[in-house]
Amino acid sequence: MKFSRNLILLLGCLLTTATLSAQTIDSESNVPSYKRVYVFNAGIGFGMPDMCGGGISSWDVPKDEDRSGFTSSLQLMTFSPRSAFGYGAYYYHYRGKKQKYENMDEASSFHYVAPQVSFLKRQTAFERGVGYINAGVGYVRHQAKGTLMPQAEPSQTDYRTRVSGIGCNIGLAYEYIFDSNIALRLSVDGIYARLKGLHQGNGYVDRSPVRPKENIHLFVPSLELGLSYYLFHR
Repeated sequence: MKFSRNLILLLGCLLTTATLSAQTIDSESNVPSYKRVYVFNAGIGFGMPDMCGGGISSWDVPKDEDRSGFTSSLQLMTFSPRSAFGYGAYYYHYRGKKQKYENMDEASSFHYVAPQVSFLKRQTAFERGVGYINAGVGYVRHQAKGTLMPQAEPSQTDYRTRVSGIGCNIGLAYEYIFDSNIALRLSVDGIYARLKGLHQGNGYVDRSPVRPKENIHLFVPSLELGLSYYLFHR
């Protein structure tokens, strides 16, 4: 539960920061001199697939709420200087460590890609601070692989399953622009998907010592730290 408490605490800090009132700047020198800005984000962090939802495993095994895996993401957004709304695209990858269970092991991962809409609050807490709320609906591809080790059989069976479906995401982010084009970014994201037919049509299921799941209710909260690059079109 240690990871869970830390994630909730960091989410609370980010929400508190995002709701602070912005400083108002009326000087004519701060009137935007560009037509559009493109923001490219890259981040890495950790996700907790068993904290909520049905867990990431494709088998009916106990959830481990402290399980975490490596996450990485890329995002490209574009905004008008006169609007608080923008749009773009988002890519996310979760890669979990191999988990060992009785008579089997498994490593799970998934990819997610989606168009995004975003609301931003300029000058959040600081003159150089920017707060974001992002959301989207897109494509999820889940993969699990491992080894089955039935007690009654001397041989092992390697397995792999892939399934895809529709998912959605929502996230909060805070950036501090420390250079004219570069910002440090902290983000909290959540991805949800319901995936069906995980082991359908695979003969190894009959040899499995563990009952396979018919579907996954996947919900993965994650925390990432990254960098953003701002490109201004004048």
